[in-house]
Amino acid sequence: MNRTLDFRTGLGSAGMLIVFFTLFCIDTYAQTNLYPAKEDGAYGFINASGEMIIPPQFDGAMEFSEGLAPVQIGGFWGYVDESGELIIDTLYEKVFGFSENLARVMLQGKWGYVDTEGNMVVEPRFTGALDFSEGYAPIRRVARGKEKWGFIDREGNEIMRPRYGGALPFADGLAPVELKKKFGIVTTGGQWGFINSEGKVIIEAGYATARSFKDGISLVHSGKAYQFIDKDNELVVEAPYQRVYPFSEGLARVYDEDGWGYINQEGEVAVELQFDHANDFSNGLALVKYGQKWGYINKEGAFQIEPRFDQGWSFSGELARVYAEGEVKYVNDVGVIVWPKN
Repeated sequence: MNRTLDFRTGLGSAGMLIVFFTLFCIDTYAQTNLYPAKEDGAYGFINASGEMIIPPQFDGAMEFSEGLAPVQIGGFWGYVDESGELIIDTLYEKVFGFSENLARVMLQGKWGYVDTEGNMVVEPRFTGALDFSEGYAPIRRVARGKEKWGFIDREGNEIMRPRYGGALPFADGLAPVELKKKFGIVTTGGQWGFINSEGKVIIEAGYATARSFKDGISLVHSGKAYQFIDKDNELVVEAPYQRVYPFSEGLARVYDEDGWGYINQEGEVAVELQFDHANDFSNGLALVKYGQKWGYINKEGAFQIEPRFDQGWSFSGELARVYAEGEVKYVNDVGVIVWPKN
């Protein structure tokens, strides 16, 4: 395939979809200027200048959220604060970051929720759980012999008993759920609609897939094509591409036979479809793959950081994690490696 790329404009063409992989545990909750970094076989935390603030001492670490970061010691997870003090003991098999002051944790194979002081607010009893949003969290447990999804409040009360085939967090007052749909005496499954916090169906089940609303817009798939709809179930943007993701910072990544690119909220192509892979925009930059390397573009499609990494992750605060020359590094928004310090 002939390929051209102008690093001033970001123009070019590409066409191969790859599977994005991760090299060690990350999450999407970061709200601090401290970042997990591995040195001499142990994890600590650096600042945005690459200085080690919390000395390496952990077997694993994730990014901070709401003032705490998950850390692993001896196979179990707990949480430290920004001084490195262990605030929540390493008791859990799996953990996630905090959302609305609660974090989901796994104990003896079941999910529950702890608060930022380590109190078990919702006892572990679920086979699946997602983050709290707008005061509620989707949970999964066995109901009538089958695993179903419902919603709990912050005290663990089931405000909507598990009866959905799938569920995603509330946003803009609505939550996507997988509902059964009746056609006369025939009942079918696998159709997504939206409910409000009282469990009332606001948008009838009619979509093959649906994502949570963001800024009044949701990405759905009609079974034939992707679309963005508003809360009145009115079409906002057609998205006639093979793969489509929700808007992030005003742009949505899309894919067709030409490669990956971005559209704006009017459905217009904002960044030409040309990349071998692409991630959402974060802090004004998007991670993209061009050829065999990864780099970062701005919203005009120009490379701000030329593709030179073997792997990369989206920016979180001031830094992005990258993989190059056989090791994990951190890069700032002008492409300078700040960690490790050579």
